Amino acid sequence: MRDELGGHGRVGQRANLTRPREAGPVPDPSAEWSHDELGADGELAGFGDDEEFQGVFSQDFAWLSQEHDGPADPPAAKGADDATGYRFSYSAHKAGMNQVDRAKINARIAELSKGSAYYENEERKSEANRQRELRLLDQVSEMRPIAQSEPHRAKIARRITELEATRDLTQTIVHLDMNAFYASVEERDLPELKTKPMAVGSTMMLCTANYEARKYGVRAAMPGYIAQQLCPELVIIPLHFDKYRAISDQVRALLREYDPDMRTAGLDECYLNLTTYMKSHDLSDPQPIVQEMRDRIIEKTQLTASAGIAPDAMLAKVCSDLNKPNGQYYLAPDRETVVDFTNKLLMRRISGVGRVTEHLLKTLGVETCADFVREAAILSLALSEKAFGFLLQSALGLGNAFWSDVSSGPQKSISTERTFRATRDAAAWDSTLAALVAELHMELESTSRLSRHLTVKVKSASFRVRQAGRTLHKYTTQTTDLLPVARTLLTEAVAAVTAQDGGSETSMIRLLGVRVSDLIDREVLEKRGIARFLIRLGAETAVGPAKSAAGSGGATAEASSSAHAPPSRDPVDEAVCPVCHVVPFPAGMAEAAMVWHIDECLNLAALRAGGASNAVGEPEAAVAASSRKRAAPAAGPSSPARPSKKPARPSARPSARSDKSKGESSGSRTLDDFFAPADA
Repeated sequence: MRDELGGHGRVGQRANLTRPREAGPVPDPSAEWSHDELGADGELAGFGDDEEFQGVFSQDFAWLSQEHDGPADPPAAKGADDATGYRFSYSAHKAGMNQVDRAKINARIAELSKGSAYYENEERKSEANRQRELRLLDQVSEMRPIAQSEPHRAKIARRITELEATRDLTQTIVHLDMNAFYASVEERDLPELKTKPMAVGSTMMLCTANYEARKYGVRAAMPGYIAQQLCPELVIIPLHFDKYRAISDQVRALLREYDPDMRTAGLDECYLNLTTYMKSHDLSDPQPIVQEMRDRIIEKTQLTASAGIAPDAMLAKVCSDLNKPNGQYYLAPDRETVVDFTNKLLMRRISGVGRVTEHLLKTLGVETCADFVREAAILSLALSEKAFGFLLQSALGLGNAFWSDVSSGPQKSISTERTFRATRDAAAWDSTLAALVAELHMELESTSRLSRHLTVKVKSASFRVRQAGRTLHKYTTQTTDLLPVARTLLTEAVAAVTAQDGGSETSMIRLLGVRVSDLIDREVLEKRGIARFLIRLGAETAVGPAKSAAGSGGATAEASSSAHAPPSRDPVDEAVCPVCHVVPFPAGMAEAAMVWHIDECLNLAALRAGGASNAVGEPEAAVAASSRKRAAPAAGPSSPARPSKKPARPSARPSARSDKSKGESSGSRTLDDFFAPADA
């Protein structure tokens, strides 16, 4: 299972907001809903730069929601992969759906979707993908002589050998997944639902379905309207996030007894490394430990969990799906066993491979991991280096990079979005936007992080998506800083999607999203800023008189400097704000007070410096590095000249620089500028 706002199996190190979004208000069941309101997000929730490897392609029909029981989906039925067939279909390989007549369900879904704006958009994307596949096939034909050449085959063989040398069978990784979490919680509290087909969510979108509902083809990430057509007896229960979070916290606390560094991938999905625990308890078999975990979860919450045990996280994720619900699967850490298991594995079961990727690979004759390794020479030329590297490593059953992706590295962004009935009501947009910004504010505050980049995403009624982003003048968490910028970006994004739709009036909007990125921990920012300031101040105080003496002939200048300096004061006593150069920072002044004052000065500097760069696009357009320049804050009446009796020394105010490294955006100076090392 995955959280709506967090991906799994990503190549990047990005992570999203762990607080699930609301699925929107529960519509009046008696109201008539047009087909335009049936669809949900046509791409992954949250924002991503790497659409190709985010669980599924953004173009996939498989809308991702709060629940995702694993990537295991079988190949599409033969004959179903026409222009839109592989799009308008749901996998029947989820737990509890193995007896579902997939062809019948998919035909019904396509019938219900036909004529809607979503259907038309999917047809456009299907055609674009078909053209892409034709171009790829032409390229493959042209490149096959190169792929079959001995030097190229030897190069790929060396690469596979090098990857194989990195195989680590010493780790014991567990992927634990609560079974139909939201639905199971509701069934626990309302036992009468256990025998009825039931789903959690709304008519617009289902987050999960119980096993009774799955028998009818109802599943997570399906619009409730379609689900009710498949199963007229379906009961839809609204979401109760506070209850789910409380139970999730109980489960996590229990699991941290086995691995304090346990990594979460949603409210009810996590990865544990039991290697240290097993060594400290002199244990060799992880199966009883995992069984104990699952038994304790049942005892504590009355809910069940499934688990996969393997030498790496990618394989553990696959294994957790094999004995659902309420089971576990152990893949022994033996090379022959792992390789045999991986060779038979469908590429579609790798987290990060979606329907479009699957269809593309099948076009090239690749269905299993063994097929991919066998065709590695030509695939290395047909795919991008990033895609080929990820898929080759996964096809070999080497999940080290996967573990790194899902478990480590700084969080790069937090995002949240909301789908609603399409509207042109600007007031409704603003209300939703304010609620989303408030959610991000609470998340930033609760995790003691600040952000310096904001992005707003919109989706029109025709399912076209545009984004607009802007770098802020400072790191912040405050809605008073974020909301005005978000409103400006919303206007830009709506204008862009309206132009894309080609309409004469403003597009109707059905989804709004907000993302904050360029994150930093509050403590890190404060300590880094103060430390750099004091180091720089100490260096300048030490070298100031010497430079003055050297520059004016020695003793005379030195005597002059000494005459003006207070006779017996500690150099730190002379510290002043490096921004305004007026307010003194006496020895012993609290760091928090200094940070507060510097932040206020930075705010004033930002206002004088003007706006930061912004871009609109899908994905968000990047500003060329060569055009990113910082302007120094203009002097103002609040920055009077320093008293002439102060001893001369190099200014603590660093000059504006235009040679910023790649990745920095334009805008006014920040703490990093003022607290740069002395040799910067």
